[in-house]
Amino acid sequence: MQYKYNRKTPIVTVEPASEPVTVAEIKDVLRVEGSDDDTYIGNLAKAAREYVENYLDRALITQTITFWLDRFNSDYVETLDGGTYDLPRGYVLNGDDRQIDLPKLPLQSVTSVSTFGTDNSETTYSSSNYSVDTVSGRIYLNEGETFPTDLRDAQGAKIVYVAGYGDNATDVPEPIRQAIIIYTAKLYETRGMCDFPCECKALLSTYKVLDDLWIG
Repeated sequence: MQYKYNRKTPIVTVEPASEPVTVAEIKDVLRVEGSDDDTYIGNLAKAAREYVENYLDRALITQTITFWLDRFNSDYVETLDGGTYDLPRGYVLNGDDRQIDLPKLPLQSVTSVSTFGTDNSETTYSSSNYSVDTVSGRIYLNEGETFPTDLRDAQGAKIVYVAGYGDNATDVPEPIRQAIIIYTAKLYETRGMCDFPCECKALLSTYKVLDDLWIG
C-alpha cells in the first residue's frame, strides 16, 4: 500500500514588533497596582499570545514566517506493508499539486519562494510563475506554469511570507485580545498552573482554523 507524504514546517523568523495586549490592560483585570511584576506579566502575555496563535493556527501581530516543504508536489511515495494503520489525515491527503495552502493566517504577502537542488544550491522561483491569494491564504500556479520537481529529498522548497492582522493591537479582533488577557490573568493568578480556560475557547471559537491539510 502506498501513501504520499510531504513534511511541512512553519517557523516564525521575524517576531512581532509588539504584543496585542499590554501589561497595563492585564494589570487592570488583576487589580495589580505596583510594578514589581511587570516583566513577569509581560512574559506571561507573550506566552499566552503564542499559545493562542498555535490554538487558532493564526498569526496576530505582523510577523514573518518561513515555511519549509520537502517538495511542492505530492510525488513522494512511501510504501507501507499490508495491514491497518492509524495515520493523521494530512498524511494521505496532500491537496491540489497546483496550489499551496499556507499555515498561520491571515496572509499579508509572499516575500519569496525558493527551491533547493540536489547539490543544495538555492534558486529563487520567479513570482511571475504564481499568484498570491491573501483571502484564502495560498499561492497557486499561473496557467501553463509548473513547480520544480528536481529537488533535494528534504526541505527542497522554502516560502517566506508575512502574516498577521496588522502592525497594531487594534488590528487584532477584540475577542482574541480578550482571550489573551483572560488567559494571562489566569496564568498569573496560578503561577502558570492552569489549563486553557473554557471561556477563552468560547471567545476564540469563530476564529479557529479548522482545515489542517497543510501539515500533510
